[in-house]
Amino acid sequence: MKRLCRYLLRKADELRNRDPQRAVSVAETARDLAARIDGDCCSHLEWTALQAESWAVLGSAYRGIADLRRAEGALNVAVRFLQTGESAPGIDPLAQPRLAQRASYLRCDQGRFEEALELNEEAMLSYREVAAFQELAGSLVDRSLILGRHGRAEQAVECLIRALYLLDPSVNPRSYLAAIHNMTLYLCERAQTREDLQEACRWAGLTARQHARFPEDVHQLKLRLLEGTIAIRLGLIDEGLCKLWQAYDGFERLGSAHNQTVVLLQLAQVAMAQGETRDVKRIAGRMLPIFRKLNVDRETSATLMLFYKAAQAEAATQELLQQALGRVGERHGMMQI
Repeated sequence: MKRLCRYLLRKADELRNRDPQRAVSVAETARDLAARIDGDCCSHLEWTALQAESWAVLGSAYRGIADLRRAEGALNVAVRFLQTGESAPGIDPLAQPRLAQRASYLRCDQGRFEEALELNEEAMLSYREVAAFQELAGSLVDRSLILGRHGRAEQAVECLIRALYLLDPSVNPRSYLAAIHNMTLYLCERAQTREDLQEACRWAGLTARQHARFPEDVHQLKLRLLEGTIAIRLGLIDEGLCKLWQAYDGFERLGSAHNQTVVLLQLAQVAMAQGETRDVKRIAGRMLPIFRKLNVDRETSATLMLFYKAAQAEAATQELLQQALGRVGERHGMMQI
């Protein structure tokens, strides 16, 4: 039973970026299974650690579908379980920093960046203490993401450079992928010349080759979105739009409503820049059936509805569009992984 539970927990983490809804279902099954395990068949420490892990994985799964309220509740339960066993001998020294990392992702999604950075620092200190250098490198990649979302791009790039120095792609391929993917994004964001954009393109090619080692997931589609953005900035409008629509179709297959909305707003931005108000209206029309799937706060919902109604009246403005992107895009890590 314990073996099955741990298998389901690993499966839920693997599915989080490929099939977010199924990840939640698998994580909930694992949580329920863990709760039914008889304490007599394992030590109290092992039982407690399993409960903490099951709730932590469930919290991450909820975060994957942008249900931040349930994510916070699940992680709080994980913390309470872990605290009951943290002083016992034999406790996994990596359990606490891993939970701190999961919590830092949530705080980042909530826009609570300073708290996210504190939790990340807590994880990094723990990894240094036990010389877990690949985990430390992964936490540096996480730190760069938080800094990037916080608008501190220069510091984010510095963290990525430090992470890439430590990372062994053969040991930690996922963190390496996140590092080069996010470096591509930051190079694109900072690009001021055509040569800068072409450098971002070269990093995008390296990232695409690394992504190809894994099944299609949300992160691979985020790269497609980023490639489309770079192509449009290089004046390759048709190529860029094709990549954006490919990303949209992929997010639809995975049931990622947030990312679908982000791509539609990006497409509307291109149409608006070209003065195609009817295209803006048509693109915004696709948002209506997605609204009921979005798990967002009232202000974000109101901002999106305001843009939708303005687009249908062919009166949408860049200001409204940027407000919508700011609410649903930047807050949820539009192209970072």
